[in-house]
Amino acid sequence: MSADEKYYTDEKHLGTPPYDEKGDVVVSAVPVEEEDLETTHIGDHHLRRDLPPRVVSMIAIAGTIGTGLFLGSGTALTMGGPVGMWLGYTFIGFGVGFMMQSLGEMVCYRPNVGSFLEFGTKFVDPALGFMMGINLTLQVAFGVPTELAAIATLFTFWDPNKNHAAAYIAGFLVLTVLVNIIGVRWYGEIEFFFACIKVATLVGLMIFGLIADLGGIPTNREYIGGRYWRDEPFNDNFMNIRPVGLSRFCGFWSVFTKAAFSFSAIESVALVAGEAHNPRRTMKMAIRTVFYRIVGIYVLSTLIIGLTVSQYSPLLLTSMKDGAGTAGASPFVVLCKQMNVKVLPHIINAVVVTSALSSGNEQMYALSRGLMGMARNHQMPKIFLKTSKPAGTTTTFLSAGDLPSFQLNSRSCSSAYNPEFLDEEDLWLAAAHDDALWTSDDYDSDDNLAWY
Repeated sequence: MSADEKYYTDEKHLGTPPYDEKGDVVVSAVPVEEEDLETTHIGDHHLRRDLPPRVVSMIAIAGTIGTGLFLGSGTALTMGGPVGMWLGYTFIGFGVGFMMQSLGEMVCYRPNVGSFLEFGTKFVDPALGFMMGINLTLQVAFGVPTELAAIATLFTFWDPNKNHAAAYIAGFLVLTVLVNIIGVRWYGEIEFFFACIKVATLVGLMIFGLIADLGGIPTNREYIGGRYWRDEPFNDNFMNIRPVGLSRFCGFWSVFTKAAFSFSAIESVALVAGEAHNPRRTMKMAIRTVFYRIVGIYVLSTLIIGLTVSQYSPLLLTSMKDGAGTAGASPFVVLCKQMNVKVLPHIINAVVVTSALSSGNEQMYALSRGLMGMARNHQMPKIFLKTSKPAGTTTTFLSAGDLPSFQLNSRSCSSAYNPEFLDEEDLWLAAAHDDALWTSDDYDSDDNLAWY
C-alpha cells in the first residue's frame, strides 16, 4: 500500500486533504509511489481500482455517442445545412479535443476520485472548486431524470400510449440504481457492453450511409454523391434573415448549440481515474483517443448525414415534427425511409434507448463521485465519503436528492427534446427540492460552509 493510500484510508484522517497552519489546502500532498499505483486495487476512501484499460478506453470512445448525435443532428442539419452542420460539429470537436488533452495531463498527474473538481480547489482556489462541484452536481442530478424521461419518450416509437410513461421511468430508474449499486467492476462491464453496441451501430450506419450515397441499396439505386453539398451547402432561409450571407452565418452559428450538447459530459471520463487500475497508464490511453474518436465519430457521421439527407427533405421535416424525441426524428431513420429499408428504424430506436440508459448510469456515477470529491475537500458533509464493503460502492447517489425532483406524468415525458419537456411547475418543484438543502441548518451564510 502506498503512502497516499495509507494517508487517505487512515480513519483519523479519512478524507482530510493536507492543510497548512493557515487552513489552506497544500498542493503537494503525500507523494504516491509509482510502483504501488501501478499494481494496487485499493483506491481512496475504500473505493476499488477495478476498471481495466479496455473498459475505460471504450467508455471514453463511446462517451460522446448519444442522443445528441443520433437525434440532435437532424435539427442541426435543418439549421445550418450540410456544410454548416459539418463545420459546426468539427469546430466544437477540435475545441473539445484540446480541452481533453489538457485535462488528461492533469488526470494522469493526480488520478483521484475528485478529478477536475479537486484541481480547481488545489491549483486555483477553493471557491472555484466549490463552484465547479455544485455546477457538476446540479447538471448530472437533473440529467438522470432527463434521461429517464427520454427513455419513456423513445418507447412511444413502439407504444404510443403516454399513460405508460410512468411505468417505463420507474422500471429504468430501478435498473439505473442497481447498476450503480453492484460495484464499479460490474458497472464498468455493463457500460463496456453498451459502448460496444453504440460503436458497432454507428459504424454500421456510416457504412450504410456511404453505400446509399453511392446508389448501392437494392431498394433504391439513386446515386446522390455530393449533390446536397453542392446545391444547398448552407441554410439560405434561417429564420428568414436577410441578406443570404447573414442567414447562412447565423444558421451555421446556431449549430454550435446542438454540437455542444452532443459533446456534453465528455469530461466525465476523468471521474473514473479514482477507480481505474494503473490509472496513469489507463487514463493516458483513454484520453489520447479523444481526438481520434471526434474525427472518426462526429466528423464522419455528420459528413455522411449531410451527403445523404437534404435539409429540405419533407421526410426529415415531418419526422422531426411528428416523432420528436424518438428515433423517428433521426436523420439515419429518414435515410432508411428514403431507401425503403424498414427494419433499421427499430434497431436505431433500441440503440438510442440503450444510449439514454447508459448516459443515465454515467450521470448517476458522476453525481456520486463528484459529491465524494467535494467531501474530500470539506465542501460537502462527510457522509458522502462513506462506501459499502466489500464492493466499494459509494452511497452518495441515494443522498443526492435529484430523483424525487421529477414527476412521473405524461406532461414531463411528452418529449425530452422539446422546450415543454419541463414546464414551469416542474422546474419550480425541482428547484425547490434542491434549494431546501441550502436553507437547512447545515448552511452558515456568514462562515461559508459549516459542515466541518
